[in-house]
Amino acid sequence: ASPDQSMWKQPGGDMFEQPPKPAEGLRLLAQADDRISLSETLCTIRENIEVFCATKADVEAPAPGRKHPVVVGQVGLRCIHCRHTTKSSDRVKRAVCYPSSIKRIYRTVIDMKLDHFQHCRFVPKALKDRLEELKAINTRSTGTTMQYFVKAAKKMGMVDATTGTGVRMMEDEKIEPKTPTPPVSPERDSHPQLQISPAGSTASNKGMPSSPGIASAAGSIERTSSNGSLGSGPLASDTSYSEEPAEIFIG
Repeated sequence: ASPDQSMWKQPGGDMFEQPPKPAEGLRLLAQADDRISLSETLCTIRENIEVFCATKADVEAPAPGRKHPVVVGQVGLRCIHCRHTTKSSDRVKRAVCYPSSIKRIYRTVIDMKLDHFQHCRFVPKALKDRLEELKAINTRSTGTTMQYFVKAAKKMGMVDATTGTGVRMMEDEKIEPKTPTPPVSPERDSHPQLQISPAGSTASNKGMPSSPGIASAAGSIERTSSNGSLGSGPLASDTSYSEEPAEIFIG
């Protein structure tokens, strides 16, 4: 008699229900631009991860080891090959994950690559073999890779939750408009204003006593006002200050 076609056997394992082929219309993490910016390994993993929003059934499903509660509407990532099973005993580690922020999606995918796909009995052997081959040519991820994950998530409509933790889809999350920032009035120059006196017009010509800092020569420079003290050094040193921009760090 021919074996039951509804059963499937992992090499060296037990017979169990054959998983259905991944349903069409799943929202995959993979995007068309992945192969321009990511390694073959990450592209392959992303093609086998579904992006979904948690339902009441997902929230109430047993999840041993989960550190934070999940709420309805929270964005999760799960393996497309074992998504059909409702038995927690049929799933291995990292079958379903809920990133705490869009910046954590990259780390979540790496954890699924390391802990799930090679051990999940629903993942086809061909995919496992391919991932094993890619280990030899795997390239180290860079800051650019992580930035791409964030950019790709935003492109799909993911945003960080405005309350609590986790990720939401923009159409489901109420994003409050930012309060416009009032225009900043220009600050008064704290340095003393300088005025060129006409030739022959000195303090003594105005009937005022001469004082240090007011030259009596033609084309003299007079201090007319000051909002702060510059010290007792020469004027040249008072006006020599740097306006170089501060270094910008991108995380």
